[in-house]
Amino acid sequence: MVPKMEKEISKDLIIEQRFYRNIIGVFRKVKGKRVKIGEKYRCKGEKIREIRDKFNQTNIIFPLPSLKSDKLTIRGPKADVGTYYKYLHHMNELTIAGEKEAVAKAKARIQNTYEE
Repeated sequence: MVPKMEKEISKDLIIEQRFYRNIIGVFRKVKGKRVKIGEKYRCKGEKIREIRDKFNQTNIIFPLPSLKSDKLTIRGPKADVGTYYKYLHHMNELTIAGEKEAVAKAKARIQNTYEE
């Protein structure tokens, strides 16, 4: 058991709490309708299951919602934790870029509406 613990590491990743649902893979309700979100349209935690199957020896620990923390903890073997960290970091960057693009398009539509 001791040699196994020596090979394990923990790494923290800062992701805003509102983006956790993109990692987990859930539906979001908008004005009473269910809207799919995430890179691939998944629901009921299928996305996190897919990630856990890919990195089966690593664990991801989400903070309790009451803590209002943005810090995820990844724990597992050194090589897997590094790869998992890069994967989640890249996923977070894509989510942020997509959100910025959506906001920019919405602003452009609003300006066009005012000009008319």
